[in-house]
Amino acid sequence: MLRINFLTWFKSGDTDGVDDSNYPQAPVPLPEPVPPARDVKALLWDAIGRSDVAAAEKLLDEVPALVNLSIDDKRLIDFKKFFETGPVGFDDRIDRSDYESDGCHYGFTPLAAACLKGDEAMADLFLARGADIETADSYGFTPIMCALMSQNENLVKSLINFGAELNRFSLSGAQYALSPVSPLTLAVKLCELETIELMLKKGADADFCAYEGGNPLNIAFEYNRLDAAVMLIKSGASIEKAFKYDGYYVRPDQAAFYLEAALRVFGPDSGNARFYEKVFFKSDDASLKYLIYCAARGDYSATMKMLIARGADIEEDITKADIVSFYPEKVEITPLIAAAAGGCYETARALVELGADISKSNNAALRYALEGLTVFREYYRMSICRIGSIHENKRRLLKLLIASGSRFVPGKYSYFEEPLGLLLAYTPDDSELMELVLNNIADDYFKSVIMDKNLIKSVAEAGHLEAVKTLLTQGASVDARDANGNTCLITAVRRKKNADLINLLIDNGADVNAQNPAGDSALTLAAAACGADIIDKLVARGADMNHRGAVGRTALMNAIAYFNEAAALILIKKGCRTDITDNDGRNALAMAESKRMTVVAEAIKKAGRG
Repeated sequence: MLRINFLTWFKSGDTDGVDDSNYPQAPVPLPEPVPPARDVKALLWDAIGRSDVAAAEKLLDEVPALVNLSIDDKRLIDFKKFFETGPVGFDDRIDRSDYESDGCHYGFTPLAAACLKGDEAMADLFLARGADIETADSYGFTPIMCALMSQNENLVKSLINFGAELNRFSLSGAQYALSPVSPLTLAVKLCELETIELMLKKGADADFCAYEGGNPLNIAFEYNRLDAAVMLIKSGASIEKAFKYDGYYVRPDQAAFYLEAALRVFGPDSGNARFYEKVFFKSDDASLKYLIYCAARGDYSATMKMLIARGADIEEDITKADIVSFYPEKVEITPLIAAAAGGCYETARALVELGADISKSNNAALRYALEGLTVFREYYRMSICRIGSIHENKRRLLKLLIASGSRFVPGKYSYFEEPLGLLLAYTPDDSELMELVLNNIADDYFKSVIMDKNLIKSVAEAGHLEAVKTLLTQGASVDARDANGNTCLITAVRRKKNADLINLLIDNGADVNAQNPAGDSALTLAAAACGADIIDKLVARGADMNHRGAVGRTALMNAIAYFNEAAALILIKKGCRTDITDNDGRNALAMAESKRMTVVAEAIKKAGRG
């Protein structure tokens, strides 16, 4: 008998004669899906944009080389996120968008991006992972230059301590930087003296220059940084290299700047000071009057003291010397007025000590001191640090002039000229400065008028809670009306402003039943948009719940008309009438039903007053 091993036969595949068409076929497994390749480079840049240090750290753990991998695809860079931390030092002639969109810009490194954004934690991560601190982008900008542009001085110090090169230039001719810049010239443009001093101590060359007129000292002049100029000269910078006098055209304002620097560093009897004084008077359009003007407007206190010691008139009318010509006509401008307008505290103090008349031109010095930067039209060539110093000097100037007897006096002022208007326009939350000004307005009626007017403005703009508190404390009328007949409280509720402001006005005795010309009260207006807490407080203070305002609507009707269910329910709970009809003959229940506000309609029916 023939014996066949079944397994042997099956494995051999010899199944001829066996019909397997009716047998179920084993399923063929599908291949596993291949996940798309992760673009770790794009993920890192996304993490930088989000300031997600943990995500960036994880990616660097996976691919350490990412830390020095530059990027050319600007679609991965959201530049808007790199400028959220403050002003950036872009060339005055070039818009920031050129830095973002210039097609020639490439080679941006992760460290440079973190520095430009001012992200200390991200930059510290990249530095710890071995980021190259000298890799420059296509503009020649290194990470320390980016850190300087972000004005993050901690980052700058960190990079300096890591050994960042300070004596190198960016490239020229790019859309962003028309002329080469160095870390030190950027610092002079943008940073406080402490950073400049650190860079000089760490080896930055005070005379380092890539082109004529581009050394740090000249940049100090261009950005009106006299403090930086003095530091640079003391560190070895040569005035001659910055300001090459060749006997031909000389800018008198530049000569005045270097004269002041020489006076501060070398003294009035030095050869340097005498030389630059001669240079000034040989310049085009130079005159003693113009030098007094330069000294007053530039805070050149050493120059001012020298000129007055030699017999210059301390009350010289320098109006026509002002090439900017921003002063009103028929106002005599003295050196003190010009110094106050420019935020020049040291020069103003020197002039007051020397006996300058503080009351000239109807106390113009005091008014311009309050205006500060608003009247300083040359801000376009000022460093951010200089602008900051003007704001800091405002309080010191006001205290100086007020302590010397100057007072704000009545006059025909526009809003932006009268004292409180100026204050609220530019420093609305400075209650100390506001009290200083209010306590030194000589005329009580004038003080009362401007306080009431500005209280309304502060309420209308809201957000200025401290200003409102100060004005009320000083005696402003809480029920003062604006030009449209609205009280402060009505203005606050109709503009849907914050509850703190509304509560402040109520707590200070605002008339809760005062009406505007349309007939609305604070309650009828509040019912349209305010919360139940405000409605409750107004009612508790005696607001008439049944008053018919514009188009005959009560507060309850307004709440229904504007779908303010919480306000409607609290009014019903407090016992308001619901049978009153508006000018169209509808009552609250009819309005609630037409608006499909079923909860309110049921509450009216339940109260039994529908």
